[in-house]
Amino acid sequence: MESALALILDKIPSWLIWFIPIAWLIPKVFGLRIVRRTHGGVKFTNIICWRDFSKRSEWSLLPPFVPHEDASVLEIKPGVCIYNKLLTDIELYPTARQTTNLQYQALVTKDNRSIAVSTIITYEVADIVKAYGETWGVEDLIKDTSLAKVRQLLTSMAYDDIIKNQSQIDDDLSVELKMELSRYGVEVIKAYFTDLAPSGNTFFMNSENSNLIPMPENN
Repeated sequence: MESALALILDKIPSWLIWFIPIAWLIPKVFGLRIVRRTHGGVKFTNIICWRDFSKRSEWSLLPPFVPHEDASVLEIKPGVCIYNKLLTDIELYPTARQTTNLQYQALVTKDNRSIAVSTIITYEVADIVKAYGETWGVEDLIKDTSLAKVRQLLTSMAYDDIIKNQSQIDDDLSVELKMELSRYGVEVIKAYFTDLAPSGNTFFMNSENSNLIPMPENN
């Protein structure tokens, strides 16, 4: 058996024998991801610092390179992404135009009228590093910021002004959100009030969460 194995190995070129462990190691060290056109990504990585062996203090049994102590965040564009699994972690996120539908809000106008509003935000990620590499939970950030801006805008207005100028309110909200979210790499395209009406309101409680159910106002 051993002689047969030795005979086989003798027939294999020496360069191929050296290539076999390298071919096994490549998928263990390097990863490959396909990034869609509608997506982008961030690569959290550590740069490599090579040892200076001209200095006696750098001599050791460790590899001739070490990861730098400071991590960096790099942008990944659509296409093929090859990365080092040992020193890098990647995250992909949709950058194409998308929408988020905000939950109902029960608000009181400047003249003490109760209203129920629902809003849609259309946006796209313009800077993936700011949005996903430097912000934790960008989707929650968009929703929470939008809900706060809706409240600030509508509670500062009288009910009649809100009803008469709904298209202008859409524009005002869009401007406010663009200014606020651009700092986080998110470009707001348009904000719309899909529901805006006088309302009494109640809450339906279940085991998981609370849902606002707008009810027509009794005159």
